[in-house]
Amino acid sequence: MKKHLIKFNCGILIFSLIFVLCSALFFPFFKGISSKIHSAASYYCNFFEEKTGLSISYRSLSPSIFNGLRIRNIILADVQDGNSIIEIKKIDIRYNLLSLIFSKKLSAIKDVTLDGFVLELDKSRDSTVLEKIKLLTSILPNSEENKKNEQNEMLPEKNSAFSTIKDFQKLSAILPFDVFLKNVSLKYHAEEQLAIVQIKKVNLAFLERSRQIMLNSSCVLKYYSSENAKPLNVEFSAGGTIPESFNGTSVSLKVSSLSSTSFSFGRLNLHLGYQNGMFDLRTVQNAYPISFRSTYDLKSSQAKAELKTDSLKLASMLLPQKKNKKFGKIELSLSANASYNFNSKKAEYNSFGNINVPNEVFKGGFLLDYNLFGDSESVSVKKLSVLGPALDL
Repeated sequence: MKKHLIKFNCGILIFSLIFVLCSALFFPFFKGISSKIHSAASYYCNFFEEKTGLSISYRSLSPSIFNGLRIRNIILADVQDGNSIIEIKKIDIRYNLLSLIFSKKLSAIKDVTLDGFVLELDKSRDSTVLEKIKLLTSILPNSEENKKNEQNEMLPEKNSAFSTIKDFQKLSAILPFDVFLKNVSLKYHAEEQLAIVQIKKVNLAFLERSRQIMLNSSCVLKYYSSENAKPLNVEFSAGGTIPESFNGTSVSLKVSSLSSTSFSFGRLNLHLGYQNGMFDLRTVQNAYPISFRSTYDLKSSQAKAELKTDSLKLASMLLPQKKNKKFGKIELSLSANASYNFNSKKAEYNSFGNINVPNEVFKGGFLLDYNLFGDSESVSVKKLSVLGPALDL
């Protein structure tokens, strides 16, 4: 019994000695790293202010030698008037210590979490701020190369569509580390108008094995046309995968609410895809008898859109509830196609269908039947008829 007790006490003593020795070795190392981090942060804040006229301040910077770095209460402000432009509650940066020591610094970062990001701009008040932010391009790496590229872009090109897809194919959907955004608020004032983007979450994770980015996000958009007006409100979420080459991109967009004072639209499901220079956005599995599809070809700069409805009760879906009893039985059946080429600036369109207005809306009711087509210069009506007991045109 005494031998077991002696072994146990010796084990505790040895562990304590190891802990004390490790602490004695790591404390100066950690203290040196912490000092270098604070010095580097102070240097870059001063450098940023000198180049842009915008100041960066933070309340605390807490490095952890084994886990990562946390920065709290970051504020980006205009030096001249002191107005804050961006406020960030906290940023957490997690890294791998061994990779940080023995490999490239960027690859050592596991993920970055940004929580409580607030950006507020006023068109009249912050007119010079955007110009100052543009100065960032002069302090970024390869700025001289960027300037040369900008000058080359100003030269006339024989085939701008080819250049567009060529430039797009140079992009790669690669993240050196995972990115998580939470509680992001973006506000923009322009006279009496106000636009607000509230991002509940955005998760971007790069899967090394399949070489693609996993996307998961949830957002709310609000637009006020005047100070006392009720907002246009859009709530949606997005989720899917974005491969490294973008080919095979598949993102599901779910609009859970789209409403304003004059209309209220229910759930709408969309799918966004990309393959070989072609973007494709279409509706999928919707509760309403409506079908929409739009495409954009990077090679030809051609955009196309198609809309179809089958006995769609448009009024009951869009108008306020008080008017549903009267207008809810109006039915709309149509097919519409439109195309526009951004190189030639030419547009073409055609549409045909009918609108069935019941007796509750117009005495006796009527059926409007039409068929039209046109382009950028003209429109032709092949058919336009209104049939009903009270009128016949």
